[in-house]
Amino acid sequence: MYLATHIWGGQPGRGPEIATLKHCDIEQLPKNIFVFDGQVVIITDRDKSKGLSGGTGGRKVARFLPEHLSRMMVAYIAWLLLFEKVLHRLAGIRGPSDLLDPWIWKSAEKGIWDTAILSKQLALISGVEIGAWLTVLSYRHVAVEMGRKIKGLIIRQMDLEAAEADSDNEVADPITGERRRQPRVEYVWDSQATHGSRIARGYYGVNLQFPN
Repeated sequence: MYLATHIWGGQPGRGPEIATLKHCDIEQLPKNIFVFDGQVVIITDRDKSKGLSGGTGGRKVARFLPEHLSRMMVAYIAWLLLFEKVLHRLAGIRGPSDLLDPWIWKSAEKGIWDTAILSKQLALISGVEIGAWLTVLSYRHVAVEMGRKIKGLIIRQMDLEAAEADSDNEVADPITGERRRQPRVEYVWDSQATHGSRIARGYYGVNLQFPN
């Protein structure tokens, strides 16, 4: 489920974003898992500092899981996590600390899972299926390029937050010559990766022969 959620939840985010998902609220930190119109939706912070500092403000990223994976996520939270605790108690095996109950991905040995575990699982699957051992970082580059090549994979949106626009987004009116702010076009695909489309074009999936 850990890897499947990372792959099928849209443009993959950074490892800590998926690793620290919670299915219930704790003090100062809301849960990330919701059900909306029959689908599981994962809500995380788009601003990197918010998720690390525990802030609840700022822009959010929404990731809708496909129907089959939504059903698996509900079953995982409602049944498997509780069943795991029962098995640990009956077998006398040490399980994850009760303090970690709100988090989805955890174990007694590792505590809350990290990016290294996700990269290991991703490398194993990608190595078997496509012969390339991808990590979380390298897969982010691959996913950005797939969004460029596969028609209909990405969705365009208009970012109307004029306060964030800078002078580079100003253009001259062809008739009056007046300087006007140009609406900044962003892609949901890029926003899910917690960066803008300008960063995606300049740093992700860059052709080494023709970087521009």
